[in-house]
Amino acid sequence: MNTPFSSRTHSLIARQPRAILLFSSVLSVLSVVSLSAQEPAAPTVQPMAECEVLARVNDEVILASDLSWEAQFMLQERLAKIPPEMQAEVTPEKVEQLRQQIMQNNLMSVVEIRMIYGDFRRRVPQANLEGIYVKIDEEWEKKELPKLMKNLKVSSLAELDQKLYSLGTSREERLKDFRVQTIARGWVTESVKIDREVTHEQMLEFYAEHAPDYDFPAKADWEELMVRYDQAPSREAAYGMVATMGNEAFALVAAQPDPSVPVFAPIAKQKSQGFTAAQGGLTRSTTQGALADEKLNTAIFETPLGQMSGIIEGDRGFHIIRVVKRSDAGRTPFAEVQNQIADRIRNERFSAGVKSSIAKIRRNTRIWTKFTGEVKFNELAEKAKETQLR
Repeated sequence: MNTPFSSRTHSLIARQPRAILLFSSVLSVLSVVSLSAQEPAAPTVQPMAECEVLARVNDEVILASDLSWEAQFMLQERLAKIPPEMQAEVTPEKVEQLRQQIMQNNLMSVVEIRMIYGDFRRRVPQANLEGIYVKIDEEWEKKELPKLMKNLKVSSLAELDQKLYSLGTSREERLKDFRVQTIARGWVTESVKIDREVTHEQMLEFYAEHAPDYDFPAKADWEELMVRYDQAPSREAAYGMVATMGNEAFALVAAQPDPSVPVFAPIAKQKSQGFTAAQGGLTRSTTQGALADEKLNTAIFETPLGQMSGIIEGDRGFHIIRVVKRSDAGRTPFAEVQNQIADRIRNERFSAGVKSSIAKIRRNTRIWTKFTGEVKFNELAEKAKETQLR
């Protein structure tokens, strides 16, 4: 009987609080600063009193206690990971140095929040804070408090209170801080007014300038029969096994006139060794170029729809594939995305408005910090970057 695949060896066919907001920045600082005893001895670091003034933002004061609790928590987390045999090398002076560096790095974020909040209080002195707090407190109870408990690894309010007390703060202080942060964020967005009208010409111009954003790649749904090299006695044996499956599949393909209907499943589930064998060997929505195996990529997008490929010598095994659906690469028509484009234009205008509003507040704010003296906000940001890089 003549079959499309011979099991004999021959030439083959065809050859993928702020604690919550600032945790990531704190972690990056701690990862950079080494606790190794091999480091040169650091200058003597004097402990920082909780009532010490770290910064002034216009007439508002930021104390060490506003930052120390989260620094203390991050230190506890970091120090707990040090192997017991190395803990003796971590001196109190080194710990204090790290704590102060964390506080200095986090200071900029606190300064910006207080700066924006101060602008709100100056421009809307008659604001009904108690009424505002009602909604903010609901958000605190519903989302922020559970998030705080999760980050501090506690399961009850009693445990939370105890943990916060050990860090030198309280639930009431965290709520007050959350109120200030929320009002500051809301004030920036509320104070921005934009032109919401977007013309047809503006949308067309945006579509042309951002054309790659609306491009989509070619995709294919395909089924596979595979034998892995590492699961066969030899390559010759692997070739014979996949050829046998191919001969069985040939009859199934011949009996199915619809090229979009998968047929490999009965064979794949029993004999194939591919990643999707248990699901019948079917893989959906593979984008062109997504697979690491170049020969498979080529076969998936060149084999005629509904037809079986030849035996493909892939990177990990022999394959036979059959494509059941394929769509060409293209670009989403303007008519289908014009509403999205209008939204994007408005969002860009809003973002620009927020940046402009914050820049104006920064220009009109007097800032002094213990670490820099009198300083402009942009200068403070640059110094914070330098500290993080050390």
